[in-house]
Amino acid sequence: MGSPMRRGGDGTQTVVYSLEGKEINAEISSGAMAGRETRRASVTSDGKLSLTLMRSFNSEAGGTVTQKTNDTWELMDEGKTLKVIRYMETPRGATNAEMYFTKKDSGDATEQKIVSGDLAAGSEPTAKKINGGVLNGKASSLPAPEYPAAARAVKASGAVNIQVTINEQGDIVSATAVSGHPLLRQAAEEAARKAKFAPTFLQGVPVSVTGVLVYNFVP
Repeated sequence: MGSPMRRGGDGTQTVVYSLEGKEINAEISSGAMAGRETRRASVTSDGKLSLTLMRSFNSEAGGTVTQKTNDTWELMDEGKTLKVIRYMETPRGATNAEMYFTKKDSGDATEQKIVSGDLAAGSEPTAKKINGGVLNGKASSLPAPEYPAAARAVKASGAVNIQVTINEQGDIVSATAVSGHPLLRQAAEEAARKAKFAPTFLQGVPVSVTGVLVYNFVP
């Protein structure tokens, strides 16, 4: 099967996978990402397609850069919707994305493009969410939490991690403490709900973001 995972100067280039589950090694001889890549594809027991792509190339700053992408593809709604869960590791960190693609037009040609992975044609994103990791440094406004009197009395301290969801407009829509001293959690949650973020875009489409805000309490 083929999937347009990279682009050259003359447009989309097709990456070929083997559904037998064996690794395919290839050399990329031209372009900004010239180097070596290893790819593997397999079909899971529940009918989902699992794709792994490992790419190593020389960066402009010098040295070798390694990038790994894991995709899980699932056809839904009788083949009308393609769900893609993508996990990517780069030198800048790891990201998660959940994407849905629906057919614009009816007909076998469009359906074949979706099944073969041509997401650039005959489909469009309808909903996306990404995992942004630790979000403190990405906030446009991050109010400090109040130090509760009860916590101060017993000298409670340390980090409190708040799992948050940010909507497409950059507003916090949920904030839940997942670790930290019990006397500090509520104050951290209240502060997290007041945080503000600029909208996040993925391929030009605003997306919802999940991640963690970390608050450090010092008595």
